Amino acid sequence: MDARLTESELNSLRPSIGMRDAAEREAIRVAATTEGDAQFVQKLGRGLRAGATAFATIARAVASFPAKRRAYSDLLALNSRELADIGLTRADIPRVFDPDFMAQKPRAPVAMRSRQPQLA
Repeated sequence: MDARLTESELNSLRPSIGMRDAAEREAIRVAATTEGDAQFVQKLGRGLRAGATAFATIARAVASFPAKRRAYSDLLALNSRELADIGLTRADIPRVFDPDFMAQKPRAPVAMRSRQPQLA
């Protein structure tokens, strides 16, 4: 008994993609590779933009740190009366640089803000 298959028997066992000619298979391979490359470039671009944004955020934080530290020290040096004049309490000082701090701080009514102390 012969265990070898003839070419026609082999072609009948192959899936339909195996029956395509070499040029068609190469075109499918090239199209798949091109699509994969395009997706890779798109993901790489998104990753690089995210990295650049993170680097810029860190650079801004490092650059602004000395000024914030100096302002924090200056606020700590003020007495309670001076802090009250600018609308702060000693408990507010650690939160001054929180972005949501000013949104959370209750504002005085307009009538009270417009009053100026009368000097004689």
